[in-house]
Amino acid sequence: MMVHDFDIAVIGAGSGGLTVAAAAAQFGQRVVLFEKGEMGGDCLNYGCVPSKALLSAAKQAQAVRSGAAYGIAAQEPQVDFAKVMAHVRRAIAAIAPNDSQERFEKLGVRVVRAEVRFRDATAIEAEGLSYTARRMVIATGSRAAVPPVPGLDQVPYLTNESIFENHVLPRHLLIIGGGPIGMEMAQAHRRLGSKVTVIEAFEPLAKDDPELTAIVLEKLKAEGIAILARASITLVSQVADGIAIDVQDHGRISGSHLLVAAGRQPNIEGLNLEVGTGEVHAIMGPNGSGKSTLANALLGNEAYSVESGTVRFRGDDITDWATDARAKAGMFLAFQYPEEIPGVTVINFLRQALSARKGLELSTLELRLSIREWMARLEMDPAFADRYLNEGFSGGEKKRNEILQMAILEPDFAILDETDSGLDIDALRVVAKGVQEVRRDRPQLGVLLITHYQRLLDYLTPDVIHILIDGSIVASGGPELAKQLESDGYEAFR
Repeated sequence: MMVHDFDIAVIGAGSGGLTVAAAAAQFGQRVVLFEKGEMGGDCLNYGCVPSKALLSAAKQAQAVRSGAAYGIAAQEPQVDFAKVMAHVRRAIAAIAPNDSQERFEKLGVRVVRAEVRFRDATAIEAEGLSYTARRMVIATGSRAAVPPVPGLDQVPYLTNESIFENHVLPRHLLIIGGGPIGMEMAQAHRRLGSKVTVIEAFEPLAKDDPELTAIVLEKLKAEGIAILARASITLVSQVADGIAIDVQDHGRISGSHLLVAAGRQPNIEGLNLEVGTGEVHAIMGPNGSGKSTLANALLGNEAYSVESGTVRFRGDDITDWATDARAKAGMFLAFQYPEEIPGVTVINFLRQALSARKGLELSTLELRLSIREWMARLEMDPAFADRYLNEGFSGGEKKRNEILQMAILEPDFAILDETDSGLDIDALRVVAKGVQEVRRDRPQLGVLLITHYQRLLDYLTPDVIHILIDGSIVASGGPELAKQLESDGYEAFR
């Protein structure tokens, strides 16, 4: 049995990573904690602590305006914004010792201040050194997502990471994004004396309870915040006195400062998911966690873009390759919901695909003879070869047809996107057996299984299992990880 350096490796020293590291250390576990930036992460340095400190100052300013109901003469507060931001820095400094490297080292945690990358499912490399652990916890947090707005990349803008370094009260703060961060900063700056306009592409605070949201939005508007909902930005540009935003149906809005608060994206640069030759990796996660998004991004679906990092295949950076180029190079995707293509028979589809993939110009008869054995292995009626692709097929028939394509095209790397979806137990057994037989014929085939459930893994045992939640891999391990997931559910990994 392999002896690991540590019981748990935690990547990211934000609130999540620090909680795990402290608790594990106090239970006597050997813990190593990696952080490439500031200890305390987003919450201490750019999120919860500074934002609430700023809101607290803003509340005091608003109280000066709102004293009439208590018999106190209302007046406009005199705000020294530089001193307000000094108050914010003091709040951070007061809490920082709780999240410090020194405190965690005293708890027995090995703290490594460096960027990391995975070597395999149990090994991490940092600054040329290798660290192994039985369990990995990825708690790298997120950062501001920058939307693809025309002109935005040509102007200076603030995010939650830089707005607390601004020591000049904005004359007019423009905010792109009406989520929690955007609305908090809108109210704080408005109460401190700025004019504020929020521009939201959809509905403000859309993820929260609609009745409660309506009350909050009315309050914010009553305080003088302009909120443009379902607004489409056509251009952002720099002008003499600041920033101008052209909004469809609203014209041009000018301001002195721009805050981008249009959602978050995970911090996973430097981390890597690598499927080696002949390996089977499984990705499990709840609905909406990003599993199919990952599959589509890997195959170059034009509806998806890679915002950071790279996709590498057999040593080549294929991030900018077109889908057909990736397929010809040896990548394959079995769809969760295979498309029906009326007018194109299965045999003709395979003939054209094989020609594009390998340059083989087989006759229909030659191909029919070559696929007969695979159709028998997959318990497919030979008559299916002459039916239109997936038209009128049951769920099981569609999935068997996907595996037939994989067998004939002989890819080097296959992504099976919820191949078990919609299958009864007999169809699941046949499809899983088909995948196993393809792997027996091509032992070098790398496979990435995407699934919700343990049942597929009863037939196809993966080398590594990854848990994907909210776009991030939060845990990796062996087959026992799937059994833990089956008993504890995804909530145990959030």
